[in-house]
Amino acid sequence: IYSTLVETSDHYKRGDFLAEAIRLRCSAQRLGSKLPHHLIYGGGLSEEELFVLRRFGYTIEDRSSEVELMKRVYRPVYSAARARSDGRQWSSTVNVSNRS
Repeated sequence: IYSTLVETSDHYKRGDFLAEAIRLRCSAQRLGSKLPHHLIYGGGLSEEELFVLRRFGYTIEDRSSEVELMKRVYRPVYSAARARSDGRQWSSTVNVSNRS
């Protein structure tokens, strides 16, 4: 499982990213996932916070030296209408982030 830790001006979530990452990992485990969980990390956390994420089972993929590249390639889509206009796929049959 790959996750990203991002904070952008258009990001739909505001809040404690460390707590959200831990919640995501715990949810996957509670549902029986045995898959490794990688976090694509772009910087902004302390060594102590990264230690906590590792303790919860994350493998940290440190991309903090590639921030400009990540800004160019990171293109989140938050709605089916936007996905259609961008020619991207969208799943409305799986309730992920209250998608519709």
